Amino acid sequence: MGIYLNPTNQRDGYDKATIILAAPGVLDVTRTEFLAVLPGAPDSSGVPIWPVCVVGNDGFVAAGVAYSQDEARAFADPRDLRPKFFCLVPESTLEVLDPACAAHLAAWRPLP
Repeated sequence: MGIYLNPTNQRDGYDKATIILAAPGVLDVTRTEFLAVLPGAPDSSGVPIWPVCVVGNDGFVAAGVAYSQDEARAFADPRDLRPKFFCLVPESTLEVLDPACAAHLAAWRPLP
């Protein structure tokens, strides 16, 4: 589900969620705000914005980028009771956090 985000600067003792939330331009949002964003659409300054869901699984934390609205709906499904939070991440920040993830997402940007 989604495209995994694995921060290249992740170190032992630092939670993936903490690294993502502390990154420049990241907005912590509600489920409703998460679902309202068209994945990869530019913000007012022209930077593509990607919805990211950080999910607590047994023993590890995963971060997934919703590359489509269907993926965003799957991440935000209220029947999935795992702990999670939602955020919006500028593509420029993804390029720093995980260059491979950002490169993959470029193909998913909506057409102008």
